[in-house]
Amino acid sequence: MCFRDSEQVRDDTQRWLFEPWGGRRIVGPATEALAEGTAAGLFTGGNLSLLAGGLGAPEAAESPGGILFLEDINEDIYRLDGFLLQLRRSGRLSAASGIVLGSWHGCADLVGVRALMHEYLADLGVPVLWEQGFGHDPNALSVPLNVTGTMRASFGGSDHGVSLVVDEDPA
Repeated sequence: MCFRDSEQVRDDTQRWLFEPWGGRRIVGPATEALAEGTAAGLFTGGNLSLLAGGLGAPEAAESPGGILFLEDINEDIYRLDGFLLQLRRSGRLSAASGIVLGSWHGCADLVGVRALMHEYLADLGVPVLWEQGFGHDPNALSVPLNVTGTMRASFGGSDHGVSLVVDEDPA
C-alpha cells in the first residue's frame, strides 16, 4: 500500500501544512455510532497492537484518559481480542471519555471485528464511533493526536448521528 498514491492523503497533507486543525470536523464516509453519547478531551491512542505492546513501559504507567483512537492492520481476530483485553485490564479503556475506531485494513472479517469491538466497548458508558477511516487504509483520513476535541455519537440522523471536531486553536 502506498499512501502517496492516495488523493485523500495528498489533500490531507496539504491541509496539515497550510490550514489550522482548530474547528475542523473529521468524519469518515462510513462512520457510525456503536455506542451513544458525547465526550471531550485530549485525542490519544493509535495502533492497537503497539499500544498494547507498550503497556508496562514507564510512559504508559498512567492512562491519559481523553478520547481514545484505535486502529490496526493485518491482525487476526484472536490477536485483536488479546490486545483489547490488555487495554481493558490496564485501565486504558475505562479511562477513556470516548473511543473512535479507525480502519482495520487486512484484519479479520470486518463483521467479526465490529462484533469484537462492540463486545469490549459498547457497555463502557462512553460514546464509540466505528469505521472513522483513519489508520493504515490507503485512503485514510488524517486525525491529529495530542490535541483536544469533542465527539458525538447517536443512532441515526441526517449526518449519521456522528461528529468529531478538533477544538479551536488557542489565540
